[in-house]
Amino acid sequence: MNQEVINTDNRSPKESSDGDREKIKSAVEREISERVHDRFGDHPDRGPERSRFFFHRPEHPAAVRERAWRIMKLAREHGMDDADDEAVLAADTAAQAHDLVIRFHEINDSVSPRHGEIDRYRGWGGRAPEAIRTVLNERSIKGNEEASWDELEKMLDDHDPEKKVYTDRVRNLAKKAIAATYPEVPFPFPAFPEGATVIEGRDLAPYLFRTNDGLLAGLKFDQPELTDESPLAVFAVAMGDLAYGGVVDAESFKEHGDEEWAETHPRMIREIEADIAEKNDEASIKEKARIAASIIGWQSAQPGFLLWQKIRFYEHLPGSSNFKTAMSAEYRHFDENILAAADRVEAFKKFIPLKDAVFYTSPEGAYEADQLFRNMVREMHCSV
Repeated sequence: MNQEVINTDNRSPKESSDGDREKIKSAVEREISERVHDRFGDHPDRGPERSRFFFHRPEHPAAVRERAWRIMKLAREHGMDDADDEAVLAADTAAQAHDLVIRFHEINDSVSPRHGEIDRYRGWGGRAPEAIRTVLNERSIKGNEEASWDELEKMLDDHDPEKKVYTDRVRNLAKKAIAATYPEVPFPFPAFPEGATVIEGRDLAPYLFRTNDGLLAGLKFDQPELTDESPLAVFAVAMGDLAYGGVVDAESFKEHGDEEWAETHPRMIREIEADIAEKNDEASIKEKARIAASIIGWQSAQPGFLLWQKIRFYEHLPGSSNFKTAMSAEYRHFDENILAAADRVEAFKKFIPLKDAVFYTSPEGAYEADQLFRNMVREMHCSV
């Protein structure tokens, strides 16, 4: 007997197709979210192995996703051609997945704001700091950004093998967007363009570094895979990740900076948690002075770091004058945050008896080293 095939969900072919597309997108989003939470979420049940990611928690890709979406939305409102549905999907997916892999190793005795106490295995397509490139080659692994893309691509192949949703164009844009989050830190710190170091009439010179030639310089995070020819989706993810100083208020930026210091200084955090504040042997005194010096160095780098964020944002900002005006309104907090970071450094000079580092590690400097340590650790919202 012949049986009639019945469409039990009463959907038209188009409705069925749309439903399938949403299922694919939902499956990809769910798998990304599960991996991010498993790797970077809080897991007290794991004891000593619980996540030590203070900055790169699940909230970070969620925030990058929101910022990227806002940029794409503004672009649509201002009639930009490359803010179509596929471009929006690419930016959204890349923002969620750009930090799926964060590998690093600890390094000893560093107080550098460039590194902290870890070296992250950053890299893309052969680009990587020389020391990291050696590690990647020895271990036959890829840099974090490229490894993140590889994981995402495998997910897309698993959930959408026919490329119904994640087309070749979506994938190519997402790949370029994740690549653009790869940062490089030039050293020595590069000099600022002439005239860039005065904000709202305030000279930032006292809060910046100087080159050997006496020029004002600062900590800069370049994104070499982001160029003036990069599609809008790539810009949206790159700036959503590394230009947050323009879109969050001063208190939020301060919190982000404190979290990144904690994440990049795992040994110091372990010692703070182990109550080094109560130890007064010679080794502990020297370590407390080193922790305080690290925090001072970190905070001293923030005004220049933010200033470079602002300069790079406007260097790469695409689109019409109307779109640029809208983006300037969206990323309106650069100057506020730069000045707040300078104020924070200025405050250190008032309540901290800054002296030569040798003094703090000497027996007669023990008490002041302890006070300096306690003041700086409280400034970072750590308990002592």
